[in-house]
Amino acid sequence: KPTLFVLANECSNDLKISIIKNNNNYQLIPPYQHRRNAAEKAIRTCKNHLISGLATSDPTFPIHEWDRLLNQCEITLNLLRSIIVQPKLSAYAYLFGEFDFNVTPLAPPGTRVIAHIKPAVRGTWAPHGEHAWYIGPSMEHYRCVNC
Repeated sequence: KPTLFVLANECSNDLKISIIKNNNNYQLIPPYQHRRNAAEKAIRTCKNHLISGLATSDPTFPIHEWDRLLNQCEITLNLLRSIIVQPKLSAYAYLFGEFDFNVTPLAPPGTRVIAHIKPAVRGTWAPHGEHAWYIGPSMEHYRCVNC
């Protein structure tokens, strides 16, 4: 049974020829109809998710560091999104296995924190922490975050 590929309006001729050679069909999405294109809709959802994270971050969070929030944005978006083949399963669980919030805590992106400074690194009378911003979980370390 031939597969139907839905392609963007600006698709290359080589791709169209390849689809036809493999006994498949294609249809083009009309120009300026982004809501019909699943990839465009996914991109818009991701952008909106990132923007909402930035909007709720601490007002003193350096906005030029926005790209550091992408890892958590991807994790949380995949935790919220279900997968077509198993609708009761999140995309994150399908790709990486179950997410354990007890092992890997999550917080709102851009939250102002005080990061602990190890005694061997700081001076005797120095503060035990410094101001920082939470940017996402540390996936390799138990109950640790990246700041």
